[in-house]
Amino acid sequence: MVYKSIPIGWIEISLTDDLLFIKTGVNEYEGEKEYFSTGSIQDGSISSEGRYSYSNRPSRANRIAQKGDIFQARMKNTNKALLIDKSLNSKLFSTGFFQIRPDPKSINNKYIFYYLSSLTFHEVKDKFCTGSTQESLSDKNAKNILIPIPPIHEQHRIVEKIEEFFSEIDKGIEYLQTTKEQLEVYRQAILKAAFEGKLTQGWRNSRASNQSKNELINRIKKIQKEQYSTIQINSVSKKKLTTSRKQNFKYLSENYASFLDNIPSNWILMDVESLLTIFDKGMTTGPFGTVLSKKDHRKDGRPVLGIENICNGNFVKGNKIFVDEEFAERLDAYSVKADDIIISRSGTVGEICCVPVGWENSLISSNLIKLSLNTRIINPKYFVFLFQSKVIVYDQVLELCKGSTRVFLNQKILKSIVYPIPPIEEQEQIVQELESRISVCDHMEETIKKGLVQAESLKQSILKKAFEGRLVPQDPDDEPAAVLLEQIREEKRKQEEA
Repeated sequence: MVYKSIPIGWIEISLTDDLLFIKTGVNEYEGEKEYFSTGSIQDGSISSEGRYSYSNRPSRANRIAQKGDIFQARMKNTNKALLIDKSLNSKLFSTGFFQIRPDPKSINNKYIFYYLSSLTFHEVKDKFCTGSTQESLSDKNAKNILIPIPPIHEQHRIVEKIEEFFSEIDKGIEYLQTTKEQLEVYRQAILKAAFEGKLTQGWRNSRASNQSKNELINRIKKIQKEQYSTIQINSVSKKKLTTSRKQNFKYLSENYASFLDNIPSNWILMDVESLLTIFDKGMTTGPFGTVLSKKDHRKDGRPVLGIENICNGNFVKGNKIFVDEEFAERLDAYSVKADDIIISRSGTVGEICCVPVGWENSLISSNLIKLSLNTRIINPKYFVFLFQSKVIVYDQVLELCKGSTRVFLNQKILKSIVYPIPPIEEQEQIVQELESRISVCDHMEETIKKGLVQAESLKQSILKKAFEGRLVPQDPDDEPAAVLLEQIREEKRKQEEA
């Protein structure tokens, strides 16, 4: 990058020609080393992908870190910079990073690290990224990137001021994160109280007569029988018209079993099959790639819903995948109606929401399960809230999903969970109570989210000022950075010859 103007006494140096840009390659080593790829960095933290000997290491595990090095992911639209500390010294890294080793006599490595963390750098880096399947920065194109370098003493002052400001911002971020965690605890406490019947206890007490458990069972059986009378059974056997008993389920965590012992006496336990609209066969897993593949995707037509359409129990409008109408008609079994439930099967397993009006006839992708619930028996919004409660459903789902290399939700798991069901009138009252409370949580979480975004924007604003020479005053007594350039190049020459 060439600045229109840089402060007096600064220079611009090449990312590869002037800094020690470490080539790939690993000398043979004994024992095993921890390995880190670009995917090891998530949400600001880094975790190992395993330990490997020299002979069995992954083909891309072709870098060794040294304390003080700076690593940066090469991929486009990826901001992942690492300053190697003692804990990462001598560890294996992927060639998905490029690696810089500044000479501390002329370059403050933290100055380079913060520069590589800035949007100023990434806007330039992304312009030079190339590739067909995944665009990334090659060593050849990295030569075109110039870094503004002030005198060494000014580098130190800039780093010190950045860390001073960042320390204060990080305190604010920590407070916001703590508040977010407390909100989630409150949300879960409210959900648990709702499904223990505590939120509607006054409502039940105020009613002259409450439906008994047997009356509720008989009412549900009647609804199911009426439903069967309106369809042709053919070769499909009639579903057993009984409600579930707790002891019929193979898996019940100790916490959940204890919880079920304390639900109101007129509530019943049901499995998901008993809650479905039988006419629609109720539960459908999205079509697999052999049925709906990338070659079928279009820029417009019938929408195909995916995991990205679900967030915290809410439906997120807008999607990127469509299929043409003729193809969609062949996949009608995978279409949805308003108030159908969609649940994520992989990734963030168990994300759930209702399909809103206006999205009827959309199709579901292979990463979703669709439930068409019998709304005379269960309120779809009640089921969504129920599913979001960790102690009641969500933890059961995650526990049952374990045991394979990839956490994956399927219909069998959904069928193996027992659900506490009150009369439909009380379900509606519970939904009202929860919506009024949860909406407050949602509003606060949105405020926190905006605060975190603003904190990151403030950090980037500080970095921008730093690398434009506007964060700390220049000192005319500092030795000009031009004097450093020969030192930098001479040191690089010596290290490359070593």
